[in-house]
Amino acid sequence: MRGSLSLLRQRLSTAAIESLPITGQRYRAYDTGAAGLHVRVKASGKRNWYVRYRREGKPIDYRIGDAVAIRPSTAREPSSTRRSVRG
Repeated sequence: MRGSLSLLRQRLSTAAIESLPITGQRYRAYDTGAAGLHVRVKASGKRNWYVRYRREGKPIDYRIGDAVAIRPSTAREPSSTRRSVRG
């Protein structure tokens, strides 16, 4: 997951998610509206919401769900809750 696309950061909207390029490689697009929240785009074009947090110093990516079916505003809610619960 290295490369310039893995560092893409912007406030993600439905239109922005739909316009994320399919590159043939997996990458992340981070949302600036919630810490750790990102969309992972697979080589196949499948997009899923994840939130990244740390447990005992190790990064954990928790899958929220389908980025096409779940609106960005909805995805931001469990992101905040998950981070506060897990620390």
